[in-house]
Amino acid sequence: LFKTADDLVLAVNGIYDAFQGSTWGGSFYYLPPHMDAISEDAIFCCPWEGGFQGWAQGNITPSSGGLVDYKWNYGYLAISRTNAVLANVDRADLVISDEIRLKTKAEVRFLRALVYFDLTNHYGGVPLIVNPIAKREDAKVPRNTKEEVLAVVMEDIDFAADNLGVSPLSDQIGRPTKQSALGLKTRILLCFGYHARNNISFLCINRRA
Repeated sequence: LFKTADDLVLAVNGIYDAFQGSTWGGSFYYLPPHMDAISEDAIFCCPWEGGFQGWAQGNITPSSGGLVDYKWNYGYLAISRTNAVLANVDRADLVISDEIRLKTKAEVRFLRALVYFDLTNHYGGVPLIVNPIAKREDAKVPRNTKEEVLAVVMEDIDFAADNLGVSPLSDQIGRPTKQSALGLKTRILLCFGYHARNNISFLCINRRA
């Protein structure tokens, strides 16, 4: 793996796979419209939506399962895959142009920032992992503070904004652009910038205009 440009594309595509999953099998973005019911924007309808109600009521625990597990497990699956790409993209035997190398780094750091922002938005401080984990015992890492996680998120998103183009890589619609990075940075600052200084913590729900 990580020998050709096609290998690199497949590795990056694997990150996106963690976002979609299936309706009943879970994913990082599991039934995202239902998250509006955590706010005053919508109302829950069904008993099976209990996972979302738990978020709204602040009743989640390590054994909550369902939605709580999906967000965590698929989030760290995506982070693991971004770290693998970043650890290998500079290999001398990976035959790609310097431009593709740089833009790939920017793309996956955008994705890592997106995932950590969403995890922090739901859980507060989470374990901060920015390198591949070689051994199972190394996965037992402590929880970082929200501020520590957001500092890395801002580093990643600034790198992405500086190095992504105004058009997506290889003109493939759906991949992040400079505009995407600046938009995410704005959202992060709206959620955690001003409010953090006033010691206010809340979920940034996807609101409709």
